[in-house]
Amino acid sequence: MSILTSFKKLVDPEAARLEEAERKAERERPKREHAGDGNAFVCKICGYRSDDRSWCPTCLADTMVAAKK
Repeated sequence: MSILTSFKKLVDPEAARLEEAERKAERERPKREHAGDGNAFVCKICGYRSDDRSWCPTCLADTMVAAKK
């Protein structure tokens, strides 16, 4: 915890609680753009298929694109 965070909690605890709740909600929000379309993305380099757009585990890069239906 940073010194600024500690100071905010001391000065305005309610605002600090709300800010922390917003940060927690953002961390827990799913990162996918589409849900429910199994294998909706394919790696444009190696052809790996997945429902997660974030990155290709084979190429270790952000090379995923939407699969053609």
